[in-house]
Amino acid sequence: KINFAYNSGGSELLADTVSEQLGIPVDFTVSVDLKGFEALVDAIGGVEVKVTKAEAKEVTGHPKRYGNVKLEAGKHNLTGKQALAYCRIRKIDTDFVRTKRQRTVMNAIIKKMKSSNPFTLYKMASNAAPYIETDMTKSKLCSFVAKAGNCATSTHQARVPFPDTWWYDTINGNSVIAINKEENKKQLIDFIYNKTSEQLDKEEAEAAKD
Repeated sequence: KINFAYNSGGSELLADTVSEQLGIPVDFTVSVDLKGFEALVDAIGGVEVKVTKAEAKEVTGHPKRYGNVKLEAGKHNLTGKQALAYCRIRKIDTDFVRTKRQRTVMNAIIKKMKSSNPFTLYKMASNAAPYIETDMTKSKLCSFVAKAGNCATSTHQARVPFPDTWWYDTINGNSVIAINKEENKKQLIDFIYNKTSEQLDKEEAEAAKD
């Protein structure tokens, strides 16, 4: 499991696992813990999310599971703690729907950042910084920050496993989602690079010769 790789060897083993299993080179890693996520959301004044009755009931009805957070159905501006609880909901549907909630919050964060002033963005970065770990150098990080404005104007999303590339299975007595690894590798590489896996392999081989 991907989680096992991170828990066993941190970001380095996680990057190696993703690269090996999906054939995608991982140049750098950035990890943000849960406190950092809360700090980021609070620094921009919360995020607007539409909460369903089932989602509100799940979070409010299980205070120990979600840290005594309360949610109400409808469109609300969620605090960091509320947004985190919303992202963690998993008992009422599937993991696929849970990741959709997480993408919803990420989109709300990006939308809020795009309309925030420089002071708010600085506050967000300052508040979240203590909870962020990365293997990038300061100069490399600054180069990405300089490009962030252009990236934020247009976002693209994909879910792995891709549609029609997975099925429910039982392995060693455990209920799991089995995937067609080669098909997922092919579609993910096309999504990220707009290239085939063969083209990417060829470019990597040529780069290794230099």
